[in-house]
Amino acid sequence: MSSTMDQVEEKKRRPVAQGEDSPECYGDPKLVCPKDERGIIMPQTECLSCCLVTKCLRHALRREGVIRSPLEESPVVSKVSGFLKRWSDRKLAGASSPDKGAS
Repeated sequence: MSSTMDQVEEKKRRPVAQGEDSPECYGDPKLVCPKDERGIIMPQTECLSCCLVTKCLRHALRREGVIRSPLEESPVVSKVSGFLKRWSDRKLAGASSPDKGAS
């Protein structure tokens, strides 16, 4: 427990304002959301005034494995979904135009 406190002293939590660089504690789970003796994650009150609090906590929780990273779409899925979108657009455009064969 004292080693965590030593780290806190080394990397002081410092809230930042909009447009400033990220502080040293950014995304460090041991500093921004350490676990108490029961294993419960405890976000720090000093972090609440920081403009990066949401992104920082999300990054820290991903590093701890508490939440997963968003799934990235693979290029194959992207190509197929693009094809289906174009096909659908063409079908809808064809359905709304008057029938060319009727006299």
